[in-house]
Amino acid sequence: MIINLRTWILGSGLFVVSASPGFAIPSPELIIGSISSLSQIVAVGSGVLASMAMGLGLRGARRSYSLAVFLGVLTALAISAGLNIYQYLNVGENEQARLQQTLLRPAQLRDPTEREISYRGQLTHPLGISTEESDLLKTQSDRGQGDVLFIDVRERAEMATGGVPGALQLRYPDIDLQKLKEQATGKTAILFCHNGNRSWETCADLAKLGINCRFIVGGLEKWVVEGRKMTGLSERTLDSLRAIPRYANDRKLLTTPEVRDLLKSKTAYFLDVRYPGDFAAGHVPGAINLTLRTTPTEELRRQISQLPRRPIILPCYDRRSCFFAEVMGFEL
Repeated sequence: MIINLRTWILGSGLFVVSASPGFAIPSPELIIGSISSLSQIVAVGSGVLASMAMGLGLRGARRSYSLAVFLGVLTALAISAGLNIYQYLNVGENEQARLQQTLLRPAQLRDPTEREISYRGQLTHPLGISTEESDLLKTQSDRGQGDVLFIDVRERAEMATGGVPGALQLRYPDIDLQKLKEQATGKTAILFCHNGNRSWETCADLAKLGINCRFIVGGLEKWVVEGRKMTGLSERTLDSLRAIPRYANDRKLLTTPEVRDLLKSKTAYFLDVRYPGDFAAGHVPGAINLTLRTTPTEELRRQISQLPRRPIILPCYDRRSCFFAEVMGFEL
């Protein structure tokens, strides 16, 4: 009986030591595999504990030998468990890092109506104004030494996280240029958005109407980095430059197997927020196109109300589409 038990323990110990950690991805298969692995470890551990209990009844050399075997197998179990945990965490982090790379991928603009200006282009643009000069003009205006109108053209979700004190909030696609011209006549209109793109577009259109208009180079992102005065429901910090209010699944990046599972088991569908030209150039099969960046708020709400009431997956192709997909999640 003792010999057979020792043989079983030694055999189990060799299995644990020689078994290489399995690669894992965050999926149902991983959970099933983990439960299976844990069951094996529990089984081995139970045998080891049984061996220890029986070994305590032995004396002399046999007891020492049994204790040594127990300690050896226990060490092997600890090493194996540690390696599996390390492997799981490492693979999970690598997968998350791979998914997050899409969030930084340069935007691919294929729609002829799309416009984008680089930070370098903003620095040399005649309508650009620095954050320092903008801040100075605002301080002077607050003291009655000038008439400056700050205009925030970001999305509602962005505005909710903070902005420039006293700024007029007008979502980019909601802007009525003629009405804004009346509000800005006789004033210096200074526009800003997150990084300078939407404010540059709007300012260029206002300038064509004869309005004295400037846009903040680098946008609110640069304003925050420099520690300039902010206000809002939730003041932004260096740790939350692109922050928008939290909502369910706002940080969830799906792997391909997870997407397939949602499409199959929950009849989910894709909602693509890019410009029509980008959408036409290539999109996932069956996707619905709803361009967030150019759709006025009332029309946006109308179109959202007509969407099928099923789980929605927002495709993320590059930096620009990923950001507006996140904002669309907030709107939904």
